[in-house]
Amino acid sequence: MVVPSGEDPRFSFTEDFFQQPLVMATTTDTLFVNDLYRLGRRKIGVTNQPSVIAELQKSYPEIEFIAYESVQQALSKVVGGDLFGYIDEASMVANEIQRTYPSALKIGATLEQEIGFAMAVPADQRELLKVLNTLALRISGDELSVQNAYNNWISVRSETAFDYRLFWQVVGVIAVIALILFINNLRLRKMGLELHRASITDALTGVGNRLRADQLLSQHYREARTGAAQPVGILLCDIDHFKLINDRFGHQIGDEALKYFSKTVSECLPANASLCRWGGEEFLVLLPGFDAKVVRSMAETVRGKVADKAFKPGIELRASFGAGILDSGLSLDKNLTLIDNALYAAKERGRDQVVMVGD
Repeated sequence: MVVPSGEDPRFSFTEDFFQQPLVMATTTDTLFVNDLYRLGRRKIGVTNQPSVIAELQKSYPEIEFIAYESVQQALSKVVGGDLFGYIDEASMVANEIQRTYPSALKIGATLEQEIGFAMAVPADQRELLKVLNTLALRISGDELSVQNAYNNWISVRSETAFDYRLFWQVVGVIAVIALILFINNLRLRKMGLELHRASITDALTGVGNRLRADQLLSQHYREARTGAAQPVGILLCDIDHFKLINDRFGHQIGDEALKYFSKTVSECLPANASLCRWGGEEFLVLLPGFDAKVVRSMAETVRGKVADKAFKPGIELRASFGAGILDSGLSLDKNLTLIDNALYAAKERGRDQVVMVGD
């Protein structure tokens, strides 16, 4: 898997067969950015891919983009305050946040731009390019094939050439090597699956993380656009006055509150619902197959359950909810903006309540 570069004459590239969205990592206290145009002249780091940099500079000419070869170096600059954020493909950013900065950084924006991955061959291998182009088209049309390609990309493969002239002398050794490679390959595939699972799971609460939320939202939106899918309810919930809990009782109690909140919400949800940590003290709930009336009722049930008893002696949790039904006639960003506005309305009306889009 490579990012095609038309500037390298040594290679020819197939059509893209796998796309990953560009996301921006920001500090956890930064509000989610719906539109990069709002950022003005801020400094933002970006992966050192000329095509990506050129497209971003064209789309957002006022922003100062700074290229970085190292994801770790760029994210350290974000933590230190030298950069407002860092833009790269989703799995790269999510894995590094999960590994190094789970409590300091979050995915603070999802961009419309994507990075496409292709296969590269030497420039003079035109017949091979045709064969691989056929393969690329087959992979891109099959979600399972795309995932297998991704798993192969992050695992390590070893192959041993077979020497017929020494067959009888080394057959025993080759059998042992083959067995070792087979066991190692199984182990690597298991590690690849565990890495993928970790990349879409919030380390603190154990629910889905922002990357998983983006994947599920995109999937439901695509299905909604076909007209064959059931309605999908969306809840955006935010713990009220969470900063006061951190300031008064400390971040350890704050972390316990987040875990308690996510556990309480999960217990109220049906089996087909999905709960993801949207960022900071915000959580996203997806409710496929429910209309607006049921979604409102379910949000009230969750709200009441959270407020029903004290999280700890002297510490009560309350939460505000913005709710709505995914509208395939609007863009996904517009849907999220409307639900986010409903959440802000719940906050402005006194908190600890549910506001539906259109209320």
